[in-house]
Amino acid sequence: MLYITVIFSLSNDADTLSTIKHTPGVRKYFGKGWVAVVDQLQPADESFRKLCDFSIQHVNAKDTANLEELIDGAGSIPDFASLMVKHIRCAVPHKQHKPSPHDGFALLAVFALLQETDLFHGPLREPLVTNGIVECLTVALHALCGPEMLMTEQLIPMCFGILYPSISTFPGFPWFKQALDNGLLRALVLCAGRRERILQTPLHWFLREPLVEMLVYHSVLSSLRPVFDEAKNLANSPGFRNSEYAREWDNFLALATERLSVMERYDSGELGALRACDNVECSAMRKDDELLRCTACRNAFYCSKECQAADWASGHRKLCKNALNRIHEKCPQLTFRDRNFLRALVHSDYLAGRENLLTMHAMFLRGDPDAPFFVQFDYRKGFVSMDTGEVPRGMAEYAMRATQSRGRVELHMVVVKEGTGRSRAHVIPLRSADGRVLEELKVMARGDYVAPESPEMRLFSLDSARTH
Repeated sequence: MLYITVIFSLSNDADTLSTIKHTPGVRKYFGKGWVAVVDQLQPADESFRKLCDFSIQHVNAKDTANLEELIDGAGSIPDFASLMVKHIRCAVPHKQHKPSPHDGFALLAVFALLQETDLFHGPLREPLVTNGIVECLTVALHALCGPEMLMTEQLIPMCFGILYPSISTFPGFPWFKQALDNGLLRALVLCAGRRERILQTPLHWFLREPLVEMLVYHSVLSSLRPVFDEAKNLANSPGFRNSEYAREWDNFLALATERLSVMERYDSGELGALRACDNVECSAMRKDDELLRCTACRNAFYCSKECQAADWASGHRKLCKNALNRIHEKCPQLTFRDRNFLRALVHSDYLAGRENLLTMHAMFLRGDPDAPFFVQFDYRKGFVSMDTGEVPRGMAEYAMRATQSRGRVELHMVVVKEGTGRSRAHVIPLRSADGRVLEELKVMARGDYVAPESPEMRLFSLDSARTH
């Protein structure tokens, strides 16, 4: 606090203030004082207000050297990130808080600093996200969408400008869940009813990208479900229905309704109840609690120790090592529930589209009936798109195992978004009790099919005992 008091007392004189601003290292002491102010005072206190004013007027965040001095005063980049989050929480501690002009001024100080510095798009962003900036920004946005206050028109676009890059930070879905838990959906609908043109870009972005891209995760859908009906009711207002966002919102509603229905079927045990033994030579299908699980990668399941040992020798050793490497590289792993739900979602979409898929398989195999193929389920734009194609090089190990299975394993690759510009491919094979579907497809591809029933009916009759 002493640092802040001294700086403020000396800065009343213009010449002295100019000297202070051009003195190397002075912002380090300002940073030390900032830590004390946020821990001890509130935005309405005089020292807090003076701190915000000094930051807005005299800290040039575009000058990296200036900001590095502030960071040094706070301790480190993670410490500075923690300071920024604490500052926002001081101004808006919860969603029901009604921000005062002092609170708005406090938000302006941090928003302006973070928007101006290049470090926000570099080493500062990840510490901000891990310290909880998505949560506190969503709370602030929710509060700012309430009764009008001074600077609202300025603060809401600034808040969006920091929030949507933060939510987009890899891997994306945990931060989006945080935002939903803290009132994002309601805030988006309320903001869409405003008329500031500056809000158009962030609102369109939320409606076109994360709101539809992230609906493949059980954790996200679990956070969406409690707030979904309220948001739908808010969006039924004439002002929203006549807005430019209504069409994108309707697209989101259709997808969300479909995915929440799938989640309900998954939670009830209707979907994803059975899993195949991962030994490709085995045809057993059991419930999860009846299977052994690989204790290393946690992704493979077996009906017996003998099947586990056989699969380790025939290829799982390498796949398991690859999975462990991803863990050691801090590549985020899906929770068991998120991964299991993704498996159930893929199976639901497979069942809905299998007639087209089987036709695509047959057409693909006409070129070479013995060619290995895979199916891609692409969820990056919300609704799934499915396609059959040649096995990519990166799936060579999986292709070899599919060949060993003699038709009991069909390669399915699921592609999802994990933040802006990042995607992840998950291999979730389709398992069959036997290889008759593949054999029938090859017969059709060669033109040798002779039977009293249509090829489609024949394939459907063989396709029942399959699971992901």
